[in-house]
Amino acid sequence: VGGFNHLQGFNGGRHKFTIALGRHLAAGSLLAAHACICTLDLPSYPDLHTTRAKMELSLKWGNKRFDETAGRPLQEDDV
Repeated sequence: VGGFNHLQGFNGGRHKFTIALGRHLAAGSLLAAHACICTLDLPSYPDLHTTRAKMELSLKWGNKRFDETAGRPLQEDDV
């Protein structure tokens, strides 16, 4: 409750919501979320279309565990 002004990290401290360039992520990987510090790391995608597709896939898979290698093309059992 309270929106982005009241996000709390793992230690109870307040953290600003941040979107950062994920230089450590491969260009084809999905974004990485750090709930403890309220940060999303985005790989350096080549264009807006790819960025949108990867973010939509991340949202679709958001209730499942995935790692940075999950950015592969969709398989039949993924849908």
